[in-house]
Amino acid sequence: MQETRIPRDRPLAAGEVVTQLLANTSGQEGRACDRQGGCGSVPQTVSWEWLAGFFDGEGHIAIRRERNRCVGLYIGQVDKRPLSAIATFLTQRGVKVGMYSRPAKGNHQASWMLTVASKSYSEYVLVHLLPFLIVKHNQAHEALLTIQERAEINAKYHEGAIVRDLKREYRIGDK
Repeated sequence: MQETRIPRDRPLAAGEVVTQLLANTSGQEGRACDRQGGCGSVPQTVSWEWLAGFFDGEGHIAIRRERNRCVGLYIGQVDKRPLSAIATFLTQRGVKVGMYSRPAKGNHQASWMLTVASKSYSEYVLVHLLPFLIVKHNQAHEALLTIQERAEINAKYHEGAIVRDLKREYRIGDK
């Protein structure tokens, strides 16, 4: 992406600076400029690197200890466009995502929320984001450990249940 330069041959009024910036960025690939939303940074193709940067700034990881250690990923945004791009990117990779609107409340304006609530989908996304995360790297690592720990507990439980079922079947067959 080219660096945006404003000519310095004369001082520019504040309105001219904004107009000049919009004019310089409107033709750039991956920039969505309009009068209502301004210039967004929604790329035409989303990558794991871009998503990690966006998630570092706008997303959060929830580990619900009370509900079998469920791990969910959430990204809130006023502008729906980046969330739609992310939803398309993840859906193309087989990840089920949810997106819903949140009404304005108090001082907060209406917004959109993208969710990845399934443990297996959250794990898939976090594994791909982890190498590129900076701010949320430790949280993502902790969430992956939680998912792994829960999987081991489930495996031990199911292994024990299978053994119990086999013993019960064997006892019933003896009679």
